[in-house]
Amino acid sequence: MYCAAALSPAVIVTARDSATRANLVVGTRGTVSSGTYVDSLRVVNDSFLWGGFPLGTYQVTVEHQGYRQWVRSGVRVTERTDCGMPVSAHVTALLQPSP
Repeated sequence: MYCAAALSPAVIVTARDSATRANLVVGTRGTVSSGTYVDSLRVVNDSFLWGGFPLGTYQVTVEHQGYRQWVRSGVRVTERTDCGMPVSAHVTALLQPSP
């Protein structure tokens, strides 16, 4: 079987300022983890971050200088496409400025 599907990650994250909703992806870093699996989030097109590949329940951690760390647990990725790629879970990290 031939599959022409593009690579898709387990988790896609949009990082925004909680008050202004400004895009904060550039300069943001973080991880996704599921059990013993850990992957760094990668910036894509200055628009969003992505990471992870296996199916599972993820914890997503996002950090940006001048903002509090953002953590979301229980992000579930339970399905694959016909080509075997995970059906991505989309989350929005609304970051709050540090005091």
